[in-house]
Amino acid sequence: MNADHVADIDRLIRPCLDRADTLRPWVVAAAAVFATYTSIFRFDFVEAQRWQEWAEPYHRGTQGPFAGIYGHCLSGIAAGELLDVAVAEKHFRAALRTARRSGGVHSHGGRLAAAMLGELLYEQGRLTEAEALFDESAQLGIEGGIADFMIARFATAARSKMARGDHDAAVALLDEGRRAAAAHRLPRLRARVDNERVRLGLPAEPREAREMPTTDDPDPDGVAEVTAQIEDATAIRLLYSSDDPESVAHAVEWAELWHRRTAVNGRRRAHLQATRLLTACLHAAGRLEDAEHILAPAVEICGDRGMLRYLVDGGTHVVAVLTSLRDRLREDRWPKEWPVVDSAFLDEMLRLTETGETSTEL
Repeated sequence: MNADHVADIDRLIRPCLDRADTLRPWVVAAAAVFATYTSIFRFDFVEAQRWQEWAEPYHRGTQGPFAGIYGHCLSGIAAGELLDVAVAEKHFRAALRTARRSGGVHSHGGRLAAAMLGELLYEQGRLTEAEALFDESAQLGIEGGIADFMIARFATAARSKMARGDHDAAVALLDEGRRAAAAHRLPRLRARVDNERVRLGLPAEPREAREMPTTDDPDPDGVAEVTAQIEDATAIRLLYSSDDPESVAHAVEWAELWHRRTAVNGRRRAHLQATRLLTACLHAAGRLEDAEHILAPAVEICGDRGMLRYLVDGGTHVVAVLTSLRDRLREDRWPKEWPVVDSAFLDEMLRLTETGETSTEL
């Protein structure tokens, strides 16, 4: 799990789960953590949460809290993938509370939970709280557990630092994240760190040229699928930021593929990510109305969940489309068939860009 390899975990834990009542509670609780992780990367996020509900008696029977902390964090990740932000926050706070009650404020488990909660609060625009949690998680160094913890610890924390105007701290975090990815051989972490550098307008190390996938079918290896989406998003951003119309057109085509490919398996967060990217591509291609049509449902989704920063962090093209949507509302030109959006929330999102409280370049 720490190596981000899903294959064989189910086979290895099955004997334990099949005779759970004959084993020590900690062993079963740990096996349920691994089962939760594999469910997440089968994109069965409901099953992932059910594993932790099933494991609750075993967590209560353990002497140490670590499996329970991991269980809450993974349940929060699964809820976050379904865009159930309130449930995700509940789990991350429960993990942090458990860690602090049992091991103190600076326990290893507490720092893991702090990273995940910090990432969620950052997306809601609660930067002061998020930054305190990121700073807490910084004491993990590069020994940060699974890739998801380290992505929050390095990439999202860097974005938060940049939003605060601390350029040097952001760069230092991304450099440290790259070292962690190399040390632990984590392509998903490396892809996310590289993507963040491009999104923040920082120079990135040269990588092998990527080609657009030939199919809408997802990779059966969920970790590989997530990694591919991140790496392709980086390549797409570089394409649409060029002055070459053919490159921009290719970026649109490529982003459309991922928009289709993430519209299955209940991957709501991944689809929202693909929507944000496609919006930027369409605007770069001069297709404003198409971009508005794609983005309007995302504004409703983010408004319902309080995800204040998510769309403005999509870059200047997305911000331009948000501005156009605000103009539609003010001028009473909002199509009746489009979703109803909260105009105050839209105004607040754009206020971040007008006051310089953003961390985007592209």
